[in-house]
Amino acid sequence: MKILISCMACQAATGIPCGHRELASVTEPGIYETTCPTNSEKTFLILQGEKFEVFFEKSLLALHNEAYSEAVILSVTAIELFLNFSTKVMTATKETTFEDLESIDKSINTAERNIGAYLLASELWATQNTSHLPIDLKFIDKVRKTRNKCAHDGYLPLPEKAQKHVESLAKACLESICILREKASEAFDQVFSQHNLRLARDARERQKQLGIESTNPATVCPPFRVGLLNAEAVFDIVKEVEIAYENQLLFTRIASN
Repeated sequence: MKILISCMACQAATGIPCGHRELASVTEPGIYETTCPTNSEKTFLILQGEKFEVFFEKSLLALHNEAYSEAVILSVTAIELFLNFSTKVMTATKETTFEDLESIDKSINTAERNIGAYLLASELWATQNTSHLPIDLKFIDKVRKTRNKCAHDGYLPLPEKAQKHVESLAKACLESICILREKASEAFDQVFSQHNLRLARDARERQKQLGIESTNPATVCPPFRVGLLNAEAVFDIVKEVEIAYENQLLFTRIASN
């Protein structure tokens, strides 16, 4: 999976994306930098959006490329990352600070702790909001067993089964997002901004290390968004895979010109 980086100095001068462009593979921590060969200006860019969104996109692209086992594995990783996100939304309050959210990340940094924290938080949250999220222990166990079969037992799912698996996970994620946004909109926005704030802080620190004037980095979204900003949209997996794939082809053509 790749994203397109454009020179921000060239774009600022013309008002449109132009000049130096390059494709960069999506990697940790999500901060990308490039130097324009025309004006020697450095561009710092962060990949906006949650990690679980990126992994859902990677699973869709794997489906399109007929890598069905990989699609299953990536989609379950996306769900596990979404559990972490949901736990923070359900436990955040007006008094919760950025440092508090960082501490939660460190305390539930294994899959088992992550799942346990999510299940406890969701039960407590349900009693306060009279609304259960669709992702429960039974659902988690089922999808993780399928993932483990692919990862450890050499299971090769049929195309339609792999697509149904990814689709069911994405739909459960979307339904959860709609509920969280409705019942805890302030906490949702607070947690959603955490990732971008962290990356922006790290990007400014990188600029200082290079002796460059510290500025806010540019942002880019992956071609496919699971739906944090448009969670009410109907999820059509085939359509979204085609859109994401066509965007990848478009980016490749632009970068090669």
